[in-house]
Amino acid sequence: MLRKLSHRGPGLSLQPTDWKWLSALEVYGIFGLGQLVGLGLVRTYEPANLVRLFFNDMERHEHWIRRAKRVRKLVESGYLQAQRFPHRLLFFTLTEKAHKVLQEAGLARLPGFRHRISESMANHETLVAGVGLVLSELMGLEVLTARERVEWKGRGGRPATDSRIVPDLWIADDSEAKGVEIERGPKSKEEYRERWRTMRLILPENGVLLYLTVWPGGKRFIKELAQDYRADFILVAELDEFIQAKGRCRFVGYEPGRSVTLKAASIPYAGAAYQRVPPAGPPARQDVSAGGGPAAGPFAPPPRRVRVGELTPPQQRRGQSAAPLESDARPHPLPLPSPSPSPEGDPRAASRPLESAAPRTTGGMDQ
Repeated sequence: MLRKLSHRGPGLSLQPTDWKWLSALEVYGIFGLGQLVGLGLVRTYEPANLVRLFFNDMERHEHWIRRAKRVRKLVESGYLQAQRFPHRLLFFTLTEKAHKVLQEAGLARLPGFRHRISESMANHETLVAGVGLVLSELMGLEVLTARERVEWKGRGGRPATDSRIVPDLWIADDSEAKGVEIERGPKSKEEYRERWRTMRLILPENGVLLYLTVWPGGKRFIKELAQDYRADFILVAELDEFIQAKGRCRFVGYEPGRSVTLKAASIPYAGAAYQRVPPAGPPARQDVSAGGGPAAGPFAPPPRRVRVGELTPPQQRRGQSAAPLESDARPHPLPLPSPSPSPEGDPRAASRPLESAAPRTTGGMDQ
């Protein structure tokens, strides 16, 4: 079990909460102090307080509780690095030392790690992490990040392939797969058109793309644009609604009665980010140029997972063969089509054409 893992560094012995923080940081790339504190208090805090912390809303006294002091010790010991931008919160990323420890323990999910982040991306990435933590830690859903589904170069700071059409988060669901996009501001109509056209080909037959909007009027803007393009798989809610409902908000589409309400898993997902183990071999890739087959491409299969209590301490794993773990991975989305995709060859897209938006005189982006 995770509590049996041990690693003694210079003056610091890693505890179960430390392993949880390091593994989750590898997957999400960046956390604020509130998110780290919330992850360490999942079993003791009320859901409303956890949601607040997952979005980095900390009360004054929480900066000095034991979990916050432990984060500072990990920084001093070289496992975490702190980054502060002017007039912004303090952010934390992994260090090379921490990622090496995860690899030695068999807990590393990615070949690289995010060791720095630009100021322009910091707020967006922490919002994505907040939504992901609510979905996985509070609702027990299986959530994959874009970093887990895109092939990355070097230390994981830049994608090797175009990741613009990969949703920020992916909720694995046998009955209705869901991509989740967090939108802090509107994009151009043409960019939405191309992105949605490609997503229609990638999503399973019953899949939907959920938008959480941050800017005023964003919900209405996405609904109107989805109606213009007849993109009935696009559903939207405001981020404030998501926070107030603790993740159980209602996403609506432009069609009357078309909605999805997120619900907690009946059997909570046991393989959270800090409980995943790497696959025995390199993941198969999909060749985007040839339309399929094993080759380099942007989408990797979902990670192999283990249930609680199945982790083997590193000291007991030495000398054992790297036998593949049995995976209960769910079906993966279709491979990415070629650039500038056309819906003509896809029966679903043919029955639901994605048309150019008609000029609007009121509402939408023209306002």
